[in-house]
Amino acid sequence: MNAKFVCFCVFSCFLFSCTKEVKYYEYSGNNHTYYKIKYEYNKPLDVEITDIFKRYYKSLNPFDSTSVISYVNYNKKVVLDSIFINALNKSLYISNITGGYFDVTCAPIVNYWGFGFENNAEIRTKDIAIDIDSILEFVGYKKINLVNNELIKSDPRVLVNLSGIGDGCVCDMIGNFLDDIGVMNYMIDVGGEILVKGKNDQKKKWTIGIRKPDDNLLNQSIYRLLESDQKLAIATSGDYMNYYIKDGKKYGHIINPKTGYPANQDILSATVVYKECLIADGIATAIMAMGRNEFENYKDALNFIDYLIIFSDNDGKYLIETSSGMDSLLVKDYLSVLYETSK
Repeated sequence: MNAKFVCFCVFSCFLFSCTKEVKYYEYSGNNHTYYKIKYEYNKPLDVEITDIFKRYYKSLNPFDSTSVISYVNYNKKVVLDSIFINALNKSLYISNITGGYFDVTCAPIVNYWGFGFENNAEIRTKDIAIDIDSILEFVGYKKINLVNNELIKSDPRVLVNLSGIGDGCVCDMIGNFLDDIGVMNYMIDVGGEILVKGKNDQKKKWTIGIRKPDDNLLNQSIYRLLESDQKLAIATSGDYMNYYIKDGKKYGHIINPKTGYPANQDILSATVVYKECLIADGIATAIMAMGRNEFENYKDALNFIDYLIIFSDNDGKYLIETSSGMDSLLVKDYLSVLYETSK
């Protein structure tokens, strides 16, 4: 038999066997927050994705006293890694473009209200206004600056809070890794922030649900669906999943950095679509802090994103406001799609 023909047959069989091995894998679990990653590849990538999570938490986990962000917050000497630098730079960009409604230095205020990485109960007086005013003295994204990869604070009491973009940051890290190794189809969900690309295992567009923003978990359901086969990040922010009630009053986890108080705005949830999940994550939080009226003043500055805002009228009826780009992503007959996928 011709040697070239034999080599060709062996090579063809090798290619065929590799092609057959390409399939969808799923990596899921709960580590500080839940995650589920589905992707099409020729082998499982559990080890590599686990390493990405480890590197992320070693850099940005404020609950880890040895993380980069903890060293920064407590003014210890530390070499800033690329994860921290990237997240900080983009967070400062979001802080600037939203006029401080997303503020990367709002950690002390978030801690004060019981949603952060420290319990600030010991600083409470009988007058909340006095507490807030004293804390706001060292809150403000303009009080920090990144110079030659070194964080400069105008006040040593300033604390950096990157939790508001954390899930989006991990999505981008995993997505970039999958892009680099040639994965064409994937869906990454970390804590409800999502990054999709290509097709699902049914060779259809990825379908993403936007939840009904109801405080009662039993009443929560899919309110709208969007779909895409392009690389797209979808981030949703809302107070309906993270709040507490004290003395009959609801306190949500989204804080208005300008006032120092929980935002408690008229927006029930804000979903932002963009090409980067970190950016979408931060802007969604900022929109929640703004409220609908103030958001009108920022639409021109934020015209590069698409959005779906859910709010309620005086009768408690849900209403939505969307950008034109979001309209093109929404599934029009979404109830029938939900029915088909639930069968």
